[in-house]
Amino acid sequence: MAPGETPDQAGQELMRLATTQFNRLSDAEANLLRAVPKGEWAVCGSSSDFDDATNDPAKADEWGPEREVHAGLIRWLSVDPAAADRVDPIGIHLFGARITGILDLSFVCVPFPLRLFRCRLAQEVLLRSAQLPALYLNGSRTGPIRADGLSVRGYLFLSDGFTAGGEVRLPGAQIGGGLDCSHGRFKNPPQKDVIASGKALIADGANVKGAVFLSDRFTAEGEVRFVGAEIGKNFECSGGTFNNPPQKDVAGSGKALIADGANVRGSVFLNAGFAAKGEVRLVGTQIGSNLNCSRATFDNPRREDLARGGVALNADRLNIKGGVALCDGFIAEGEVRLPGARIGGELDCHGGTFSGLIILGANVAGHLLLFPIRHAAKGEIDLTNASADALFDDKTSWPASGNLRLDGFVYGRISEGPRDPETRLKWLALQPVFTPQPYRQLAKVLRESGDDRGARRILYEMEKLRRTEQSRIWRDRLHNEKLTRRSRMAAWTRYGLARGWGKVLKATIGYCFRLQRTLYWLIGLTVLGTLLFGLGYLGGSMAPTERDAYACFEKQGWPPRHYQAFNPFIYALENSVPVLKLGQDSAWAPDPGPREQERAGAVNFPPWKWAAWVSGNYLNGWVIPPPWLLRVFRWLQIVMGWMLATLFVAGVTGVVRTE
Repeated sequence: MAPGETPDQAGQELMRLATTQFNRLSDAEANLLRAVPKGEWAVCGSSSDFDDATNDPAKADEWGPEREVHAGLIRWLSVDPAAADRVDPIGIHLFGARITGILDLSFVCVPFPLRLFRCRLAQEVLLRSAQLPALYLNGSRTGPIRADGLSVRGYLFLSDGFTAGGEVRLPGAQIGGGLDCSHGRFKNPPQKDVIASGKALIADGANVKGAVFLSDRFTAEGEVRFVGAEIGKNFECSGGTFNNPPQKDVAGSGKALIADGANVRGSVFLNAGFAAKGEVRLVGTQIGSNLNCSRATFDNPRREDLARGGVALNADRLNIKGGVALCDGFIAEGEVRLPGARIGGELDCHGGTFSGLIILGANVAGHLLLFPIRHAAKGEIDLTNASADALFDDKTSWPASGNLRLDGFVYGRISEGPRDPETRLKWLALQPVFTPQPYRQLAKVLRESGDDRGARRILYEMEKLRRTEQSRIWRDRLHNEKLTRRSRMAAWTRYGLARGWGKVLKATIGYCFRLQRTLYWLIGLTVLGTLLFGLGYLGGSMAPTERDAYACFEKQGWPPRHYQAFNPFIYALENSVPVLKLGQDSAWAPDPGPREQERAGAVNFPPWKWAAWVSGNYLNGWVIPPPWLLRVFRWLQIVMGWMLATLFVAGVTGVVRTE
């Protein structure tokens, strides 16, 4: 105002200047010109109640001409120094007006805040590269807004029932306070062959020092974009509805919310009733705190009639310092993707419903909570090359067979869930193909928790499956590859030898993970040897090895008193254990037998020995093994004893270890 000029005088001067500029003024315009020097509201209707139905801008066509304000008048107050100097620093306060014409403040440096509450701006609002202290469009209804490069030192409010019929553009906007679109409605759904449709709110590259609110009944019909945006505090979408489902042959459909490459220094809230139809993308987004998607619905199922679609939440390469909550009623109709994500806290999925959870290559510094969760019939969990500090799961949360991928998944421990090897083997069997790494990882976790036996059980099963898979690959190659007859024979020979050796390792030392089997074999050989050699001794098939003792034994049926008595158990044990020497195997050996003695010219056999052979080699109902069988069994004992001992030592030292 001019020196000494009162607000009333300033209002009168504005009326005079405006009449010269615009000729006739409406009641609302006159009211505005009288109010701005005083910093008061210019109420254009009969009531200043925000919720009064008579102030609903959706019914602005029913308002009379007395509520009209020409957009040019607002621009004149902002641009003309004679007018702008008479506006109070608190700015323009206009309530319940129908603003006609295009409000064009492009490239204008407006010196005062602009508050247009419950107003109707039927045509475009142009704010390209405009500069304002603050902009409030609370409860107003507009057409498209073009505000590329807008600079607002304070807050930008598009809230409290604000409705935009067309694209709202804020790319590159600089907002010193916050962007509040809570309870706002942005309507620009994609339409076939309509170029300007499909984008509801575009804020690519915007820099918002405060928080962004797309919450509390926020509604968008069309794509909402914050690609590459910088947000100084939280990105709040709690209770918001984002509707842009994929439509066949309709460009611009399918993406509900896109914040690829955005940098949010606070938290991202897509929770508490958040609902999205279409893909939500946070690809490469940086989040300084947490991502909360609890009690939210992401709806973008795969459709056979569309080439695209099927991803509900896409957070590839997400980098977040806090945790991710996909829990407490979280529902995803479509894949949830977190490949390559870096999560500084927990990934909490308890109580969620998933059509597919892809965590391929993700790094979770905290716990990975996968219980209790629900899956669609074909829901897949892909943890390939992912890592987590600890795993929480249970059997009821496991996906169907063939829908679990664990190759490369690394976790420090199993904090909650089954830890017994038998149950965990069923978990590993849910994978579509065998890979050894999940078995080794589980064995490592069990061993570090003190369950060495369970670890060996897992590794044994791994080696058995590995050899089965290897055999299958060999067979497929031999059946499918074109080989000469000689090459095929050589290949089959190698396959047979490898398979045979594998069966030997399985039966004897359990692929080095069940070395106690060598003890069982040695006990079995010793027990069988004790039985055979004992019956052979009773039937006369065992004899001393010393000549004089042998002659005495043949003559009277027992060795001399000074000679070492025969002990079938010690004899069998010595032959089974190579390093054990107690003198029995050097003092006794299988007798050549009566028929062999006859051919050698020896005929002085004790009558009872002849009787035993004549009676069919039976002694009290027991079959008497012939000497040749005892010799063969002894050779077998010695060979198997050496082989078992060698394999045991090789398994202990790691020569044939497969781990």
